Amino acid sequence: MAGNDTHPRGFRLGDATVNVRAQQILATYGAAPQRWPLEERGTVLDALIQDPSITGAHRREAALDEVLAEAPRHAPSAALLTRIRAGAVPAVRRGWRATLAVLFSTPSVGFLRPLSALAGAIVLGVIVGAIWAPADDANAMAAEFVNLAFGHDFQGEPAFGSGLE
Repeated sequence: MAGNDTHPRGFRLGDATVNVRAQQILATYGAAPQRWPLEERGTVLDALIQDPSITGAHRREAALDEVLAEAPRHAPSAALLTRIRAGAVPAVRRGWRATLAVLFSTPSVGFLRPLSALAGAIVLGVIVGAIWAPADDANAMAAEFVNLAFGHDFQGEPAFGSGLE
């Protein structure tokens, strides 16, 4: 990039804002260009070539990167991992499986279990009734239900003096 090329954010090389951003990127991501944001990598490399203060910052970050690379890695103990996992907040799950898990596995909402089972049974009954309704005579099923519900009232002998003789 030449000295008048624009930065992805609209700045021009040589501007104080580009130099400040280049130093921020070096301080944040270190000296290795592969760790820098891709859209700003070319601008920072050009600013690194043009500005001696950024070159000095790059050297300091490279030295810090070497020190950090040589530092021993710490492996956490099993007890520490257990404490971290115990204190972690579970991720919010979404979707119908998460809803079912909340309804049927959370003890604090125990009253919802029978309520959700009843709602599921009603929905299932409506769906089955709508799909398997007799196609030839729609009133036959209604007559059967009336007969089952009130059949004993209609099948008995009429009472004396009821006028139904």
